[in-house]
Amino acid sequence: MAPDASFAVGPTPPRALTEYRGRRIVLLVLYALPASRPRVNQLAQNYDILATLGVEVIAVPVDAAADALRALGAEPRILFPVVTDGAAEIAAAYGLFAGAPHAEFLIDRQGYIRAIARSRGEAGELNPLLAAIQQLNEEKSPPPAPEEHVH
Repeated sequence: MAPDASFAVGPTPPRALTEYRGRRIVLLVLYALPASRPRVNQLAQNYDILATLGVEVIAVPVDAAADALRALGAEPRILFPVVTDGAAEIAAAYGLFAGAPHAEFLIDRQGYIRAIARSRGEAGELNPLLAAIQQLNEEKSPPPAPEEHVH
């Protein structure tokens, strides 16, 4: 099960990863600039394809920079959420699984981590990611999401 986390993007109200359950596949991207710039740019340029396939990309700067949006720059346009509040907590939790400066977590609609891609952030082949997303979209009847466990 993917660890839940609350986060905000700019001045928007906080939201949680669990809000995507039952609705969207999530590609949670832990990135570090400048090394991850090629891959973040590649995801930005292909965001329309990912969104059409039912994927929400959520980018998390591992340095938890408050100016993460400015640091990414204006080109290409980043249309997916870039976490500006809560990044440190997400990076700490998911960093335990990352093992690399750049990591992408493919989280299915039920909230399970289904794939982890680790790299140095270079742009790579997009087809393996698209194939994994297509496989998730073709699954017949997914298991129900587990109940939240709270103490």
